[in-house]
Amino acid sequence: MTIPEAPRPSRVQELERWLLKEFGPVLRGQNLRKLLGYPSPDAFRQALHRHSSPVPLFTQPGRNAWCARTCDVAAWMAASEGELVVDPGL
Repeated sequence: MTIPEAPRPSRVQELERWLLKEFGPVLRGQNLRKLLGYPSPDAFRQALHRHSSPVPLFTQPGRNAWCARTCDVAAWMAASEGELVVDPGL
């Protein structure tokens, strides 16, 4: 009798697990900007102004920084793989 292999986690699950471990459930600031592939704070601000972020963004009460849910960023990264190069050593 052979033991069936455990199902391999999907790429979204792998990315989400890594992002949660590194950054927690909410991404913000420089980490968010870099993970979304914006080369500078100005490029990120321009995307905000144009409402062209690839994931839903929000602000938290009492804070000015834009945030995104880690699961949304992981899903976007998995869908964009091959188009986006992410440095895992952020």
